[in-house]
Amino acid sequence: MCAAATVTAGLARIGLQPGENVVIQGAGMLGIYAAAIAKEQGAGQVIMVDVLDKRLEIASDFGADHVINAGQYDDEELVLKVNDLTGGRGADVVVEVTGFASVIPLGVEMLRIGGRYLMQGALYPDDNFLLASHDVITKCLTITGLHNYDSRYLGRALDLVYRSRHRYPYKRLAGPAFPLTAEGVTAALESLETHEGMRPIVKP
Repeated sequence: MCAAATVTAGLARIGLQPGENVVIQGAGMLGIYAAAIAKEQGAGQVIMVDVLDKRLEIASDFGADHVINAGQYDDEELVLKVNDLTGGRGADVVVEVTGFASVIPLGVEMLRIGGRYLMQGALYPDDNFLLASHDVITKCLTITGLHNYDSRYLGRALDLVYRSRHRYPYKRLAGPAFPLTAEGVTAALESLETHEGMRPIVKP
């Protein structure tokens, strides 16, 4: 439940409110849980952005109202598409869970005036980004980072997943399964690299 607890804490830190439009950058485990949790907390439009159609398909089953393959658009088109989906306002909240700092300036552009940006994935050393300070200041933006969570958010995540277990196919997030052998562990690690599964299982 680490992924669910992490994004539960992040959405609490950023102050997600019912009816707000949310863009999630990255449909990995954190992003999938973020979509479901945001929707359960009353978010308006939940928009998932990724470059893998398979993961976007999964996101659609976990509360994402719209999915966008970022590989099919340039940056300007992506911002326009988000604006169209949010009635021309831009997103209230954008959540970065890609693991790549390079997506952050684009996510900031997707925000409305007074919007909030949550960084949770791009935590690797020396992975940097540049922002136009003019845009941050004149749009009155809030940018927040959160790496981890405390125990209360683990409890909240477990409770939410239990209550929504019939709405979202959580079992899809685990697998494929591999035997506990040298070859099996190698294959499990390779499945992460090839995006074959979200969380491979190694069975003893």
